[in-house]
Amino acid sequence: MRIDLFGSATTTEAVQQTSKIGTEKAANTKNQLNQATEDKTTLSSGYSVSSLTQAALQTSPTRAQRVEDLKQEVKSAQYKLDSDKIAEALSSSDI
Repeated sequence: MRIDLFGSATTTEAVQQTSKIGTEKAANTKNQLNQATEDKTTLSSGYSVSSLTQAALQTSPTRAQRVEDLKQEVKSAQYKLDSDKIAEALSSSDI
C-alpha cells in the first residue's frame, strides 16, 4: 500500500496499471506525431526530375554576365564590400 500526497491509499497494482496506461498513451502519441510530420513529395505527371533540374540550373544571360563581372572585380581586387549593407543583412536575419 502507498499513501499519496492527498492522503489516499493505493495499492501497488493500481499504481503499476496507471503507469502502464500512461506509457501506452505516450507511445501512441509519439507514433501519431511521427506519422503526422512525415514529409512527402509528389510530382505532377507532366514533369520529370531531370527536366525540373535542367530548368533550375539554367541561368539568364544577364545573371551570367553579372557573375563574370564580379569574378573579375574580385580577381583584380576592385570589389568593394558595403559594410552598411552587410550590417543591415545581419541584423535583419533570424540568427
